[in-house]
Amino acid sequence: MVHNRLFWVVSSICLVSLCTAPLFGQAAFSLSSSPATGADIGIAELAGQISLSVVAGTTVAAPLIIQYSAPITNNHAVEIHINGTGGLAGIAPVPSLLSAENSILIDVPAGGNIGDTIRIRGVRVALAGGNFTSVSATVSSPTGAGNGIAAGQGSVIVINSILPPFSVDVTSTPPLSFTRGTVTNGTSSFMITEGYSGAFTDGVGIFGQTLPTTIRITPYPELPPGVSVTFIATASSSSGGVLTTTSGEDEKIPRQDGSTEVIYQYVAGGGSNSQVQSFTISVSLTLTTTSDTGVVNFQLALIPIGIVAPNNDFPSKDIPRYSERLVPDQSHLPGVTGSVLLAFPFRAQSDATYTGIALTNILSAYVNVTLTPFDSTGAPILGPKIVTIPPKSQMAKLATDVDIFGPNFNVAKAGTILAEGNTPILPGFYLLGDFNGSKLDGATADMSLLRYWVWPVIFRQAPSPFTILELFNPNSSAGVATLTLYSSNGTIISTVLQNIPVSGTMARAIQQLFPLVNFDSFSGGYVMGQSDVPLLARETFGNSLDSNVLPGQVSQSINTFYWPHYASGGGLTTELTFVNLDSTMSANITVALMDKDGNSLGQAPISIPPLGQAIETISHLFPALPSSQVTTGYLRVDLLSTHIGPFVFTPSITGSLRFSVADGSGSAALSLTSSLLTDFVYSHVAETAGYYTGIAMLNTNADPATISLEVFTGVGVSVGTTSFTLQPGQKIAMLLHELVPAAAGQSGGYIHIQSDKPVSSFSLFGSNNGLSLSAIPPQDLNK
Repeated sequence: MVHNRLFWVVSSICLVSLCTAPLFGQAAFSLSSSPATGADIGIAELAGQISLSVVAGTTVAAPLIIQYSAPITNNHAVEIHINGTGGLAGIAPVPSLLSAENSILIDVPAGGNIGDTIRIRGVRVALAGGNFTSVSATVSSPTGAGNGIAAGQGSVIVINSILPPFSVDVTSTPPLSFTRGTVTNGTSSFMITEGYSGAFTDGVGIFGQTLPTTIRITPYPELPPGVSVTFIATASSSSGGVLTTTSGEDEKIPRQDGSTEVIYQYVAGGGSNSQVQSFTISVSLTLTTTSDTGVVNFQLALIPIGIVAPNNDFPSKDIPRYSERLVPDQSHLPGVTGSVLLAFPFRAQSDATYTGIALTNILSAYVNVTLTPFDSTGAPILGPKIVTIPPKSQMAKLATDVDIFGPNFNVAKAGTILAEGNTPILPGFYLLGDFNGSKLDGATADMSLLRYWVWPVIFRQAPSPFTILELFNPNSSAGVATLTLYSSNGTIISTVLQNIPVSGTMARAIQQLFPLVNFDSFSGGYVMGQSDVPLLARETFGNSLDSNVLPGQVSQSINTFYWPHYASGGGLTTELTFVNLDSTMSANITVALMDKDGNSLGQAPISIPPLGQAIETISHLFPALPSSQVTTGYLRVDLLSTHIGPFVFTPSITGSLRFSVADGSGSAALSLTSSLLTDFVYSHVAETAGYYTGIAMLNTNADPATISLEVFTGVGVSVGTTSFTLQPGQKIAMLLHELVPAAAGQSGGYIHIQSDKPVSSFSLFGSNNGLSLSAIPPQDLNK
């Protein structure tokens, strides 16, 4: 290219002479501009007009080079307009386009006098990804015999402000939402606002522009089946500017072809170019057939989206073009309205323990969770920390991870992490582990507050048994808890009072709470608690081989309970603990041993005196079971009622079940509960080498139950789904990879189970060597 070679040669000359003084008979130009504002995502942004005015001499016929500091993206030189006044009126209206040098070359005619002007308009530049704060243009003469530029006038700013072209407010009104197939917020709106006056335009054909401002709106996430959204046809600004759907009518998505994007085009009003405009888009939600829970948010983009040189991936040749930016960013999309509080206990690192936290977001929206750790006195430490959990995803981390509280967390103190999520549903789970051994157990982080509760187990199995009782006070006022120790025969041994400060945690060994009691003489026993404010109660118990966690128990007066799995014999033990909470009546229990298909393998009666406790193993209750091989099935517990005059009375009981290997290691405990659920999750998956996850599930109904089970990774990707039917009285107990083979090798994630009939279920995960075992209660999504 002649111009290209000429440019570099003459540029060198100009650098030496600074191009400040024209030779005799030449003209000198002054330089000015009308700077524009550009879109920071623009690939073809219109630069401001440049004016060259003769301030000395008379022009000679010679070219000028104008170089831009941003890449020129005009496809053709005819998109650039050149015009002159006076003796310069005959200037060529189209420059030469030197794209490789980001320059244009104009041919200045002879005869221009002082006051005559050249104007250059229509140059487009790429700003996206360039980190520009402004764009300048530098003018120089490519020949020493040409016209010059007045001293200090060689460069001007052509884009003086680079801004996002629009913003979207999706937080001023609650988003469209639905919960378990019911509309909870059926109408909503969001506001689109220009980033600067004139950002939106309908001026097609001006300096190469081929289409008006066009906005694409897409729902986020994808609409689930049975959910539809209707968009208003038009939205107007106060200046008279209007956004209109391409059909000119209200548009409902998804359409019959499955498409869900809605396109709005802009038409300017009388005052549109002089003020920043805002447009409110109204939307409404309709449900047909869905049982899901979720929200519908929206993301917007300016189109067409393209590149400087269109190709097969970005074929649009329309101007303007933009790089793709979805607004708002996913992390700024609001979740559903509501709030959930969870509590995660933590131990001190000085005790050689670690705390793992798992939070599961089953919704189709981002959820923000604020984590605030409090020490035992209720003082906040190293917080708060806000974490964002993407849709359908899980966060599973150690509290000491750098993106939670860091390695210096809880070095010498213990307490509770309070988690507050901006969502009505947030399953949480925690693990407490031992750096120096195999002790590992976990529990759900539900915030179930109680004024009356029972810790049903005081552990006495060697080696080195321990029982730690825990209370957390999330209230705005301090609490006083009364703790009463009972022997297994129902005798009160001791009573103590404990003050629990606001946000404070009591976590004390039972020997510390009752220092005058000789626990070496105990073969069982339990603790009953009550408080003037509702508290979160847990107990952790075990020995030097393993540990177990149980929430504080409440009295239950129903007649039938189920545990959907037991294992006895072959080195495995299942232990049952029952506490009779009635102070005057004995509790008479029948434990029925059932096989997986609901056939009875025998029944065993247990009678518990008033306020007494019974601790029994399956092998002791059913001595005919073989000891050398494993027998499995499920347990039905029937609590007999008593007639008192014309009234039928059922005593209140509570209790627990504990699995363990024969030496006491690898144990896990579950509460005695009557919960039967239809929609629930298990908040942890461990299917990596050396670990397994199992699911036990029982249909207690008189009709078959159809089950759907889906496994998700930690980032919300569905690993696989399985469906099956449980007949009345039938149970399964299977490893997760047997149910969903693709889950083999997975670490982290969660399991979502739905049933058309309420079922009893729990999950176990542990190590293949039997040294670690933890029971995971189901977490109800219908609460």
